[in-house]
Amino acid sequence: MNIVQSIKMLTQLHHHT
Repeated sequence: MNIVQSIKMLTQLHHHT
């Protein structure tokens, strides 16, 4: 897993309102 992938996943979860 890459750092970008981790951030992307985190951002997706955070942007899941």
